[in-house]
Amino acid sequence: MNREFGIEDNTFRLLRLPEVKMTVGLGRSSIYRMVGEGNFPRPVHLSLRAVAWSSKDIDRWVRDRVQNGSPAACIMVMKS
Repeated sequence: MNREFGIEDNTFRLLRLPEVKMTVGLGRSSIYRMVGEGNFPRPVHLSLRAVAWSSKDIDRWVRDRVQNGSPAACIMVMKS
């Protein structure tokens, strides 16, 4: 199933948890803790038991961390 479609001439994807974990370098517990604290993008519900994150929200979160030199940026640099 292709989960890509164009929004405003940009590619937008819905990312499931394994891809989000790989992208940001954090584990499930850290991601959900940060969501609860308001420090990570909230997922969208696809069904009662399935969630996904906007690729644009995740990209923006990573970019902000790298630009601000936050601790999460160190994880991203080491994984690159």
